[in-house]
Amino acid sequence: MTTDPDRVATARALLEHLGVTAADLTDSNRPAVPTVAEYLPAVVAAASPATRRTYGSSWRRMAAAYGDRRIDAVRASDIEALMRQAPALAVTPETAGTPASTSSPPPAPSTTAPSPTVI
Repeated sequence: MTTDPDRVATARALLEHLGVTAADLTDSNRPAVPTVAEYLPAVVAAASPATRRTYGSSWRRMAAAYGDRRIDAVRASDIEALMRQAPALAVTPETAGTPASTSSPPPAPSTTAPSPTVI
């Protein structure tokens, strides 16, 4: 690709007018993007107690799943996948304190007819 000297001169003049150098436009001068694990403490610190209660478990799952990833590398589809997994990880009264692999099956349905309701 050949470079048009007039266009280069125009670009240099524009950069000078804006007070920007070519080095300012390289990625080497950009601030480092934090990982999820590095950024979440700032989010938690800025959140109200009610927000921490509401989103705390989600933030912990995000840190476990994506903690080593830069925050700009987490896609919406990653968060959606994590949300779909959440119901499977939920603790219910039936599973509280019981490992999933040893939980007992639900009781069998009753074979006796229900008593009639009197109004």
